[in-house]
Amino acid sequence: MAKDNVIDLKKPERFFDDPINDILRHGARKLFAEALEAKIKGFLSPYPDLQDE
Repeated sequence: MAKDNVIDLKKPERFFDDPINDILRHGARKLFAEALEAKIKGFLSPYPDLQDE
């Protein structure tokens, strides 16, 4: 006789916007964009003479 140990998960609460989440989301996007720019510059820095059309 097999015993089932599966449990039902609650549905996540509905997402709502508030000023703090907006500030955090904006800051996270800005930090991600800055990190991506730095990574791209670091990747391309050994090739300063190469340019695309």
